[in-house]
This record gives sequence, structure tokens and C-alpha cells, in this order.
Amino acid sequence: MTSAFGSGILRRLFASASVTSAFGSGFLERPPAAPSVNAGQRGQALVFAVLALAIGAAAVAGLRSAQDRLLQWVRDDRAGEAAVQAAGTIVADAQLASVRPGSGAEHATFSVPPSVQDDALRAATALSAANGGGVPASLSVRDAGERMEITLQLGSRSHRVSVDKIPCCPR
Repeated sequence: MTSAFGSGILRRLFASASVTSAFGSGFLERPPAAPSVNAGQRGQALVFAVLALAIGAAAVAGLRSAQDRLLQWVRDDRAGEAAVQAAGTIVADAQLASVRPGSGAEHATFSVPPSVQDDALRAATALSAANGGGVPASLSVRDAGERMEITLQLGSRSHRVSVDKIPCCPR
């Protein structure tokens, strides 16, 4: 046995029926179709969603670029520090080799021979490359009394190390 609702008879009956009240309006009549407010807003919502995604993508790309620049700056900084330390070691070894026992001069002026400066620059270049840095532009060694100051120019940055002189040592 099928019900009246199951067969659709009542649905068709109610859909076509128009009961009027004393006021003249149809009780079961469907109201006139209201203008759809969602039809135009779907396109606007899509535009705003795409715009939000584009802004998010641009922000992520900008952050990624900033992160890459920061990491490169740190890598160059670390490579420069290691390179200037290597150059300082070469210069300190050369200064120690030039010390004469019993010479009497406590902090004699040490002039760096060009071969030592070239060796220091080669060591700095090798260590900078091993740490992911660039090629040093220049290396300078300055005698500052009780110590020697080594300055290495790597990229746009200047790296310095100060090495104490050895006045005299018994051998």
C-alpha cells in the first residue's frame, strides 16, 4: 500500500491548489520569486578569495626571499671570519719564525714579506670557499705595536682579527 504522499498525488494537488481566504490571498500559493542576492555575490566572493590567495603568495615569496638573503649574509659573515682567522694564523706563524732569541727588542716592528701576505691571502681564499663564501678582494696586515691587525675585505664587508706579537721566546 502506498501512501498519498509517496505517490506524489498530494504534492501535485497542493502545488496546484490555491486556497483563498477572506482577505483574498492564496494560502498555499507560492510567494513571488525574490531577486537572488547570492547570484552576484558568488563572483565577488571568488574574486576576493583569489585576491587573498595572491596576497598570501606574495607575502610567502617575500618572506622566502628575505630568508634567503639573511642566510646568505650569515654564510658570508661566517666565511669571512674563518678566512681572516686563517690569514691571521699564517701571519702569526711568520712573525714567530722571525723572532730572534735575546734580540732585546720587546716588540720589534714586523714587516710582512709579500710571500707571507700572498700565503695568507691564499689560505683565506681557500677557507672562504670551503665555508661557502666568495673570493676575498683584499688583505692588509698592519703592525700596531704589541699586536698585528689583519683586515680582509670579502664582498661588501670587512673582517678583522688582531694577533698578539710574540716578543721573544727561548728555543
